[in-house]
Amino acid sequence: MLATDAAGNVSATTNGNITIDLALPAIPYGGLATESDTGTAGDNITNADLPTFSGTAEPNITVILTLNGKRYNVPVNNDGTWRFTLPAGDKLNDGSYDFTLQGQNTAGTTSDAFKGSITIDTTPPDAAVGKLTADTDTGIAGDNITSVSTPTFTGTTDPGATIIFTINSKTYEFQADSSGVWRFTLPTEDALPDDTYIYTVQAKDVAGNASTPTSGSLTIDSTSPAPTVGALTEDSDTGDKGDNVTRDKTPTFTGTTEPGATIILTLNKETYTFQAGKDGRWRFTLPAANALDDGIYQYTVQAKDIAGNTSSLSTGWLTIDATPPVLSLEDNSDTGTADDDITSINTPTFTGTSEANATITLNIDSKVFTTAADSAGKWTITLDQPLNDGTYEYTLTAKDAAGNENTLNERLTIDTQPPAEPTLGSTSDGVDSAVTLQGTVEANQDIQVKVTVNGTEYPASVDNDSGDWHVSVPQSIILSGENQYTLTATDPAGNSAVASGTFTGTSPTENPVNKSSGADEMILLSEATLHSVSVEEEYYAL
Repeated sequence: MLATDAAGNVSATTNGNITIDLALPAIPYGGLATESDTGTAGDNITNADLPTFSGTAEPNITVILTLNGKRYNVPVNNDGTWRFTLPAGDKLNDGSYDFTLQGQNTAGTTSDAFKGSITIDTTPPDAAVGKLTADTDTGIAGDNITSVSTPTFTGTTDPGATIIFTINSKTYEFQADSSGVWRFTLPTEDALPDDTYIYTVQAKDVAGNASTPTSGSLTIDSTSPAPTVGALTEDSDTGDKGDNVTRDKTPTFTGTTEPGATIILTLNKETYTFQAGKDGRWRFTLPAANALDDGIYQYTVQAKDIAGNTSSLSTGWLTIDATPPVLSLEDNSDTGTADDDITSINTPTFTGTSEANATITLNIDSKVFTTAADSAGKWTITLDQPLNDGTYEYTLTAKDAAGNENTLNERLTIDTQPPAEPTLGSTSDGVDSAVTLQGTVEANQDIQVKVTVNGTEYPASVDNDSGDWHVSVPQSIILSGENQYTLTATDPAGNSAVASGTFTGTSPTENPVNKSSGADEMILLSEATLHSVSVEEEYYAL
């Protein structure tokens, strides 16, 4: 090779070799790499949104991958293999994508394109909820109770998805059809004995996405039960369960027998006929027109199958009790004034009467106490913890065996503190040959005062507003010399305070006064807590 410039100068000669390559590279081949080809191998459907591609081409050329509007240059190894993972910034959304592969050699010659497509699917399939088919759901539709020991299940999910069904510790796999509908019958060799089973269903789509497993309960009952005495349903069996005592005047009975059998129920001289269900279960509610009065009733149940065979007669007893129990409260701990609900006992006893064997519940001071009435209806509840002084609202409830209730709402005042000691004051008059004593107690406390002089008790009159009290003591009671007295103050709760002392009585000749004045004479009370009391025509010093 020579070079000549504008002046005609010629360069030295340079020698070299060139290669002419006019041949097109072979068309490369490739698709999803094995680890990215989730789901069914080779279907180019994946749940990887940054998939890896791999393939083959002429060694040492470049494979040009064109995908989603972007071009990627991938070097080919010496052995003719290539591999490429989509970069994080080019994550693919769910959908189908076409791609091309071209080989380009070092001369820049580009092969024809290999064309392919992939589908990105990162969405799990719909939950594959399974249920019994109509032909194997022999009980009440949808209750998953069947007499078929090899039942058939059906459901829907994504088209072509694989269903993973597990029951009785065995797992079965099968495909949904092109519409997403699936159907599976338990194999004969795996027939289920009578029992209740939990089963799970999961769907895995062609991209390998798996749904959340769903579970259900299945009961196999292939044995026709013998007729049983119809029992009250749970909602009709008020009170204690299973005792056939109810306050429901139109109770509901239920039982089991041969599927489809006719049930004949006789009660209170009425006969009722109805059908058992496909699973043999039956349920019957007494019509309102035939509501039962309180009382004890005998009833019979008989089953007749479609062939006309009848079962033996079963007999039961039913008690209707719609009357609430009587509930009364006696004043067992009502100290002080009767029936005022005020007591000085801080662990009071509640007692009363109700229906025999009724349950009695006392709710007081946020505590609950329960007892049972005896066969005569008598009951007693004693608090096991003392109550503080104060007023309490409480509730008593009686509940009989049929569930009838009666409630009393009452109030109770606890007062364990005695009143202040009463005091003896004075008076200046005597009326009708009587000595009048007076004094004070606490005002507005409904205090009762009793005065005892020389062993004889006299109730005093008390002014509740002021606390002042007075009492007239016959003159004949007063002794010449020492006289004993006691003052007793009692509050409504029965708490008492006592004050006592003595006074000395003297005759008029020992303490003369001017009788001619016509004024009442004075009895002088010498003790510090006492003043004077007057007695007509006589004088006494205390």
